[in-house]
Amino acid sequence: MCKGLNELSEKQLRSNCGFSFEITHNREKRSMTEQNRSQAVFSKFTHCFIPYLTGLSLTAGAAYASDRHALEEVEVLPLSLAITAAVVAESVCADQGYRVSVAVVDRGGLVKAHIRADGAGPHTLESARKKAFTSASMGRPTSVLVDAVVNNPSIEGLRDMDDSILILGGGLPIISDEEVIAGIGVGGAPGGHLDEACAQEGIDRILNWLDD
Repeated sequence: MCKGLNELSEKQLRSNCGFSFEITHNREKRSMTEQNRSQAVFSKFTHCFIPYLTGLSLTAGAAYASDRHALEEVEVLPLSLAITAAVVAESVCADQGYRVSVAVVDRGGLVKAHIRADGAGPHTLESARKKAFTSASMGRPTSVLVDAVVNNPSIEGLRDMDDSILILGGGLPIISDEEVIAGIGVGGAPGGHLDEACAQEGIDRILNWLDD
């Protein structure tokens, strides 16, 4: 019976499989026609190598499937919590007399919740979304990025990396188990620190669910 290809040297192929690119048995060489010799070679090749190749394919497929399933296990901020965080942030700002917009994005920067208070400026919608995108993408508060750019002008190019980046106070990453899973941004209060305070209230409201 033929051994696997990975166990065979050229000499072993000849001795174990009776296979080589020349048929060496003199009596077979005299009696076979060219067509018969080709068929014999093909038959022995198939007998030796097809089982090995099939096993190799199945092993590779199983390894790929295992890795793929492992990569799919990521934390996602539920829509209900995204909406809760946005509504709480808007409500806190409204209680202080600020008409704002709030956006919550997932880890990929796509919007999950986006609201605008009555009377909030139309520009605040994009401001809030971009702050949320920036904090989710960079993994830190946008106010920290503001300070970083002010103190180190050589990194001002951060502003130009993506059209959705806005380095202005009011954006915070949403973190669960030390991993950024989303971002929240508030725009419309008279100061980035005020926007950020409202955003933090939204995060604090859902923090218990995130920690469970």
